Order: sequence, then structure tokens, then C-alpha cells
Amino acid sequence: MELFRLYRDILIDLGVPIGKDTRILDWGCGAGDLVTEGRAAGYDVVGCDFDASGLYLSAINAEDYRLPYVDRSIDVVISNQVLEHVMDYEGSLAELRRVLKPGGAFLHMFPARMIPIEPHVFVPGATVIRGRAWLLLWAFLGVRNRFQHNMSALARMRSNHTYLRAHTNYLRRRDIVRHFVRHFGEVRFVEDVCLRHHRPMLARVPFAAQLYNAFKARVVFGRA
Repeated sequence: MELFRLYRDILIDLGVPIGKDTRILDWGCGAGDLVTEGRAAGYDVVGCDFDASGLYLSAINAEDYRLPYVDRSIDVVISNQVLEHVMDYEGSLAELRRVLKPGGAFLHMFPARMIPIEPHVFVPGATVIRGRAWLLLWAFLGVRNRFQHNMSALARMRSNHTYLRAHTNYLRRRDIVRHFVRHFGEVRFVEDVCLRHHRPMLARVPFAAQLYNAFKARVVFGRA
């Protein structure tokens, strides 16, 4: 399934009207693939990221994380694989609240804290186990990502240790909720709705949504 369509269908299922004039922001858009997909389907999608540039893409201020949009100008915020990189939840969520219209909605998908293999460095358990000895063990066993093929095991360990501590932040479920409720009137996890559209057969399995939230991905929805 196309990713933008998945976001659209989940939001509609949750009672959020998504029309051609709905202003949708892909927060942390990367190269803008989701923006391109949405606009190709006829939707008003824009994106922002720290290094974003190009048509319909704007740069986030790297010093204060301010988003390049005026107050109350966005109907819906979506993000894919972004929240695990957010080191300042309070500042980031305050900015999202600022640009959302009253009653505006958000939908964020990101890896679970207990996902078996950390999805950036590919080290098992590295979402919570970040010690040098653990990382070095897996480096010696040959674990590497696509940027590390010419690195020694020691260099990979050091690279992973620095990256995980500086650029990833896998919060507990209760801590995620605690941050969000300070800025938004409605916050809830909707893995059950996601599975209905993304993995309908899996959605029929007892406790599938709870297991998905714990060990695969989290899907957070809410309104301003």
C-alpha cells in the first residue's frame, strides 16, 4: 500500500475529513517522497526538515527548531519514522501545536521502544542497550548498516555509540503521552486502526495491536 494513502485512510477512519483543500504537513519529510506521493494524488501536502529544499519543501530552523509556517495554518500533521529522533519533545510539540489549526489532527508513526533490532544501526536491543561492550560485540559479529561497510569493528562501535546517544530517543509509552498531553487536547495510540488498513489479517489476531505497539511500531493520533 502507498504510504500516503495509508495515512489518509487511517485519518478518515478516525473521523478526520481529508479533502483536496486539507493542508497536510509531513513533519521531518526527508527527501519529500511522502509529499510527492500525496501531491500526485491531488492533495495539498507540504513538507519540512532540517535540510529540506525544493518545491513544497521548507527548512526547519536548526537553531530553535521553529517551523517555517505561520500560526494555525496547517490542518493535519503527519510524520513517518521521526519521533524516535526527537531529542526535545517539548519544543517540537509546542511548534506543532502552534502551526495546527484549532481542532487540527496529527498522526505519527515511529519504531517501538522494544523493537528487537534497532532500525538505524541494526544492532539487536540497541533501542535500550547502548553500552560500548554490547555494540562492540555486534560489530565483531559483522552487524553494520549501509554506511559502514569499510569501517573496522571498533570504528562501527564508536559510530553507533555516538549516533544512538545523539540522534535517537526511544521513550516509554507513558512518557510519550506525558509530553503530548501538555500540548494537545486528545492523544491516543491507534495501532488497531493502523492494522485494519495496513495488515487486515493481522488485525484479527488477539492482542495484535498491543504487540505491535510494544515490539514493532507506535501510531499516535490526536487533535489540537
